[in-house]
Amino acid sequence: MGTERASPVWIAAANGRTDEVKELLARGANVNSTTDNTSCLLAAVRNGHINVVRALVNAGANVNTQGNDGECALGSASRNGFMHIVNILLGNVGKIETETRDNRGRTALWLAAANGHIDVIKALINRRADIHAISFSRQSPLDAAIVNGHADAAVTFLHCDPDAIGFLSMVVQCIFSTATIRRENIYHHFLLNFMTEVFKGQEQEILSLLWQLRTHGVQPYVKNIAADG
Repeated sequence: MGTERASPVWIAAANGRTDEVKELLARGANVNSTTDNTSCLLAAVRNGHINVVRALVNAGANVNTQGNDGECALGSASRNGFMHIVNILLGNVGKIETETRDNRGRTALWLAAANGHIDVIKALINRRADIHAISFSRQSPLDAAIVNGHADAAVTFLHCDPDAIGFLSMVVQCIFSTATIRRENIYHHFLLNFMTEVFKGQEQEILSLLWQLRTHGVQPYVKNIAADG
């Protein structure tokens, strides 16, 4: 199958030519023009063209369209850490969908976590993105941060769960999955953060509880994490 011929506005968007994009749109070009199932907006986002993205969004571009791989504009911006573009997209309150999944079941938050983009993670969480959204490989955003070595990103998740039980469960996942996959630098980072900052002097009580949880059902979960990693 041949490559679909790109429209002038698509080419201008993909190459970051903002003035040309605006001119073509003013003359009636389709703001949602696609090439090989990739919209103008998605092409601009993937190439990091902030001003083109802003122009397309202001002109009413569909912010939730997906490419052949299922990736949407917010997912692409989150994966690449394009914070300014993420903010532009999230500014479309009532239109942007934060839980859109790609063909591997990964949300924008999952992609941000897997690549360690803390500012993006915080922005998505502030918009109530699902911190427990599981990919098709059975990994949560927290898991994605851990297995890719992004300790600071993992800590961000551990500070954001308002439910105390869920919070502690995430701590358990974090500590024991990192120990299992032998990422010692992350393991020590977690211990330092959790035991000196998060739990504020309750080290012995927390260690005791973590041990109980480990011996009563954490291991099956850890094996899944190790297999996915």
